[in-house]
Amino acid sequence: MKLLYIHIEEDYKHIKAGGYYFDREFIVKKFIPRGNKKIELETNGNYHHPFNNNLSNISCIVGKNGIGKTTFFELIIAPLLWNLDGEELVNKIHLLFYDEEKNEFLIQTYYHNSKNWNLFLDRESIDIYKNTWNQNDKDLLISNTEYAYSVLPYQFNIIFHSLSPFDRIYDLLKTQLSGASSAKKIHYQKRLKYIGTKQIENDETTYEYMTLMNLISVLLNKKSKVMFNNLGYEYGSININVENEQYYFNIKLPSFKELKKEYPSLIESFFTEELYLELEDKLSFELKSEKIDDFFFKELILKNLKLDSKSKFIFLLDKVIKKEKDLTGELSINIIDSIYNFIKDIKTPKEVKQLVLPKTYYLLKDIFINKELLLNINNFNNDEYLKEIVKSGEFLETLRIIKLLTRKKNIKFEMNLIKNGNSLNYFRLSSGEKTLLSYFANILGRIKELDEIQAEDSSYDNVKNKTYLILIDEVELHLHPEWQRNFIKQLNEFFTYEDNTKKFQFVIATHSPFVVSDIYDENIIYLGQESVSSKTFGGNIFDIFKDDFYVSNTIGSFSEEVIKELSEILYVLYAIKKADNEENYFMLRDFFDLMYETDNKEEENEVLLKDIKEFIYEFIENEKFKKINDNKYLEVIYKSLEDFYKEVNLIINNIGEEVIQEHLQKMFNYVSERNG
Repeated sequence: MKLLYIHIEEDYKHIKAGGYYFDREFIVKKFIPRGNKKIELETNGNYHHPFNNNLSNISCIVGKNGIGKTTFFELIIAPLLWNLDGEELVNKIHLLFYDEEKNEFLIQTYYHNSKNWNLFLDRESIDIYKNTWNQNDKDLLISNTEYAYSVLPYQFNIIFHSLSPFDRIYDLLKTQLSGASSAKKIHYQKRLKYIGTKQIENDETTYEYMTLMNLISVLLNKKSKVMFNNLGYEYGSININVENEQYYFNIKLPSFKELKKEYPSLIESFFTEELYLELEDKLSFELKSEKIDDFFFKELILKNLKLDSKSKFIFLLDKVIKKEKDLTGELSINIIDSIYNFIKDIKTPKEVKQLVLPKTYYLLKDIFINKELLLNINNFNNDEYLKEIVKSGEFLETLRIIKLLTRKKNIKFEMNLIKNGNSLNYFRLSSGEKTLLSYFANILGRIKELDEIQAEDSSYDNVKNKTYLILIDEVELHLHPEWQRNFIKQLNEFFTYEDNTKKFQFVIATHSPFVVSDIYDENIIYLGQESVSSKTFGGNIFDIFKDDFYVSNTIGSFSEEVIKELSEILYVLYAIKKADNEENYFMLRDFFDLMYETDNKEEENEVLLKDIKEFIYEFIENEKFKKINDNKYLEVIYKSLEDFYKEVNLIINNIGEEVIQEHLQKMFNYVSERNG
């Protein structure tokens, strides 16, 4: 099953009325949607299918920003989720499908009843069918002469993928489903899945955790791990090591002189300065934990004690005195041993609530509540156990606690993949490689979810040869050029099943010439252009990108270096302005590969923006931004922003390659608030 063609009767936003191809196995000679409804097709004698048998086709939507690429996805999704953006499209979109297995054509008019279409193939009249909204369990396919509202063929499912934090499709779906009936929500859940940095439904897993869970799950699955093997990746292992930087741990105490000055009578009754120094030496504990065990939880409390505060030390002293008196009726002569034993015997966060920072107390409490889950981490090296637990809600909660402990540097969490015989930590891969793996893992994860949901509905019992239409919005925003260059090849290598029970059709909105150069020109939808005469497949590629990766030997190394440094600093300035104007911090964080450290993302974003502005404009050193430490334009900006703008103009005007020149000019115009 594949989507061949969409016909839209009237202009919709930026999309012009007319027909748009997704596959040209057949040429549409006529498409008359009104009156004597007629479709005339001609078999394309020059049709060639370059992809593997599981890939129905890959087509691209290209055009300038604001020209309607994302809107085009609305045209594809709306027939599945009726009234996605109001009533404007009703009865005005017509979709033509072809079932290769049965050699049958299907029509859907959104969401008109699709009656009385006449189809001619190579001048011969043939049957055309539709699927119906009020289907029965046995016969989903009916003649187009019968009255019934038409829906997307039941073999056809949609997965929409966008990593943009300002994704309009997300907003439309969220708005539609928030007030939708349960029937509509169930329909959405069975046929459409969204992959993005935000969640459509409140109980959905966050993107970060979804990626990790899906990656582990598919790499351990018999079928899907073969697909990853085609890319050169295998599952290695999960390693979780306790971070004990030193063999012994000393608890810091406040200064004796300051303590005595503030609490003279209390301190003098127990300590001389020599005894206090002895206590400091005494409060040294051996760190024994090498894995998640009881030692680990005990040491976690010790490491978070904050006794260097005078008030906290006095509170501890009071607690020790009270405990001694409760046990023996009097205070032990050896106060040092009493304090040491009190600390050594601490077992729960509740006992140290006043001896740690408030935020730390709630963190410790959270960790101890999930103690049993964390103890199970030691079984993660067992693949069979891992395959079972990854399906459960327990695994998600365990990942959350692991993240907390990793962020606090209590443990080191590694997920190792095998590539070319070498073990690589997934978290240390380049952002492009991680993004690529997340694409494939999350798409497979969503496919698995759809399969499991449909398996519970008898309506899908007789639906065979399912096709997954996978829509990807602006893939190049998250892949550096080398990964863009390989993307279509890797799609073709990856989405290959041993059996033929699944088909995949991709529609990709892109600005990337790397992606476009791997697509036949007839499978490209050009928006905002009347006609394009160029041949894209195997076409020449020149562009400059957000990261410092370039095509080898296409320009001189000196000019490459000049352009690279200029592009790098312009990109950072562009990201700063995006953060300022639109509160879009994604580009800034992505460029410097900075993860959030707390749940207060808004505060962290404000600090990040302040820090990077100081680094760029005030020349203040900051280890976080070492990626551009050596950029020669930093000093120019620091001395005079106007001089920097003049230099940028001179360089851009002297660049010979038009695509590079236009790309830099576009960024510079935005950065300098020019309109030209």
